[in-house]
Amino acid sequence: MKKIFALCLAALMVFSVFGSFAIDEQGEIKAAMKAIQKGQDSMSLNNEMTMDGFLKEAEKLLPEGSSVKLSFSKESDFRVYKASSEKDGSIFANILFTCGPYTQHEMYYIKMKALTGAAAEANKDNELLDEDKAAVKAAFSNTSLKTDITKEDILKMAESAVKNGSKVSWGGVFNKVDSTTKKKGSVKCTVKLTLNQVSDTVTINNTLKLLTEAPAEETNTQTQGFTDVPDGAYFKTAVTWAVSKNITSGTSATTFSPNDNCTKAQILTFLWRAMGSPEVGGANPFSDVTESDYYYKAALWAAKKGMTDGSEFAGNTPCTRAMTVTYLWINAGAPDSEYAGNFTDVSEDDEVAEAVSWAVDLEITSGTSDTTFSPDAVCSRGQIVTFLERTLN
Repeated sequence: MKKIFALCLAALMVFSVFGSFAIDEQGEIKAAMKAIQKGQDSMSLNNEMTMDGFLKEAEKLLPEGSSVKLSFSKESDFRVYKASSEKDGSIFANILFTCGPYTQHEMYYIKMKALTGAAAEANKDNELLDEDKAAVKAAFSNTSLKTDITKEDILKMAESAVKNGSKVSWGGVFNKVDSTTKKKGSVKCTVKLTLNQVSDTVTINNTLKLLTEAPAEETNTQTQGFTDVPDGAYFKTAVTWAVSKNITSGTSATTFSPNDNCTKAQILTFLWRAMGSPEVGGANPFSDVTESDYYYKAALWAAKKGMTDGSEFAGNTPCTRAMTVTYLWINAGAPDSEYAGNFTDVSEDDEVAEAVSWAVDLEITSGTSDTTFSPDAVCSRGQIVTFLERTLN
């Protein structure tokens, strides 16, 4: 009988201990909920609030020493209804409170006061810019553009669409695939809208009308003599373009050598020439570059653009696919581009990830397979002029 009593007493003690832990943990959750409810008006909130930013603000309100963790179960558990100079905004947050094995959701609707002063002015510019962005998108929506569309035509169409005075400028590459009599072409590019101190970009991706008749066959006397640039080669159009623009020339009177490896000095010189061979002042930062080098000005220009740095230029370094897309991306203004992680040899943390994403998205290049980009593969002259032509023509 004594043994049974002792066992019952022990069990009661264990239940009491663990029961008190459960009560404490559940009590912590309730205390955390009340603290946020009570202090929500003191939270520093804004129209650009993110889920993580909101949780950091909410954690500041938790009781001292609280072991409660805050999170969201899904993206729809957090929504921002923006405030303006004319109306209040609000934030909806369905917070998941966790303490030990216990979890509980609690919904909050937190008011954000109408904007005043500088914040109101900045927000007004954002609202007007958003209206102009929508107007530009509408101007290009569900329409096939003329087959001979140019960059200037694109800018004029965008300028005609804006209603709030946003300035329109070029925001990225101009990637055009010409139409034929049987297949529509396409154009993909980016324009930049700026209103006072705020700016944003609009991506234009349109089809081109079919050709009503086949164009007269173009010839280029500068490329007719290249025995290694046959009709039908993927780089034929790019070679013709590059030679006609004096971006590069043949390696001899009869050869272009499209399969020869391209060097760092060569690609940056090609890119510098494609941009109009701009003059660059200032000191030469490179110990291995002299004024007699054909790539002297291109090297200084690349350094100023942030494409290369350090005290050595190393112009004879073979140019890789990673280097190429990085140079082109920087030249385009390093636009934001979220990497989807579709290549096993390019991680999200790689410096080249955003440039790879940008180049693939704009069809400047693609992967070397469905799962690889081959960032360290060396580019040939044919590949380089093709990437340049797709980016700049």
